[in-house]
Amino acid sequence: MTQRPHMPMAVKLAAALHALGFGDSLGQVEWHHSPPLALRPFDPVTGKHDPDANDPRYIVPLSKADHAVQTNGTAVPLSGDKSKIAKTKRVTDAQAAFRARLLAKEPGREKPKSKWPSRKMRSRK
Repeated sequence: MTQRPHMPMAVKLAAALHALGFGDSLGQVEWHHSPPLALRPFDPVTGKHDPDANDPRYIVPLSKADHAVQTNGTAVPLSGDKSKIAKTKRVTDAQAAFRARLLAKEPGREKPKSKWPSRKMRSRK
């Protein structure tokens, strides 16, 4: 009995992609991070995302056309990763500005008086 030859990782990958329906060409497959790296929490101490950028559970093989749609989106608002990342950044910046305004207020300071005089309603008789 002869020993079978070593199977390279590229052959295993091609077989797995073929089984998933991506055909025989590895050049037609792109790897998509799901969720995108920009939307994952980042730990500056360790320098890693949570989950890690190369965690195989969060990497999805897509065709080039599907990957473009997933990344850039369609005509529907907030359908692509780029628009979701941009919205998250806008919301985060707005929240930071709001927090700065709150912290800038002095405690115990009264509300500024209105320039319009207050009028009481007349009673009906």
